[in-house]
Amino acid sequence: KNQYQEGYLIPVSDHTGYTVYMRQKATFKYGKVAQNSFVREVPNRFEQKVTYFVAIKGSDKIVAMPSKKKKFLKLFNSTIREAIVDYMKENSTDLTSVQDLKKLFQNIDETS
Repeated sequence: KNQYQEGYLIPVSDHTGYTVYMRQKATFKYGKVAQNSFVREVPNRFEQKVTYFVAIKGSDKIVAMPSKKKKFLKLFNSTIREAIVDYMKENSTDLTSVQDLKKLFQNIDETS
């Protein structure tokens, strides 16, 4: 897919092995005028989208972090993968939450 994307990356957490970045993007959606008095009007609005990225130290790539657990685990080698699975099961980690990602990567940093 699209490997190269432009935009600003904001560092969320920095550890010895990994750095997590966040990119916020807002898109404008046009509203719709009510066709008649039975249908509500939809106003114009901005939709906020947050994408997380991870940079593995020693590598020059910054990879978009998948929101699915199975694809997320493929980013790591098999020695760390089991510890990550155990941590995610115990703490019910949400891969779209900043606080959960900080705690997860802190745990990864401690176990590796």
